[in-house]
Amino acid sequence: MSRRCIDCPNITTTGRRCPTCATAHHRRRGTREERGYDTEWRRTRLVVLARDRGICQVRLKCDGAPATTVDHIVALANGGARLDPTNLRAACQACNSAKGAR
Repeated sequence: MSRRCIDCPNITTTGRRCPTCATAHHRRRGTREERGYDTEWRRTRLVVLARDRGICQVRLKCDGAPATTVDHIVALANGGARLDPTNLRAACQACNSAKGAR
């Protein structure tokens, strides 16, 4: 299926961005470590997933689906603690995406 790139008028068949814009977007976005997903985050993430038994605690789009991500209860932009386990909960991809979109 062909569609317009979300960043320019080019047509793409591979996704939301044409190859040129996708490369530029990834360069602007930074590495996972630059965005805060470092070794400390990965360790904390595993602790939270184990604590919540791998079950989604958000439950916006599911009814306790298997959790693959970790969600900040109070967003970092609103002063939430990045690595505090009391500010983190296990979330499935659907619930985490839905919450992030709000």
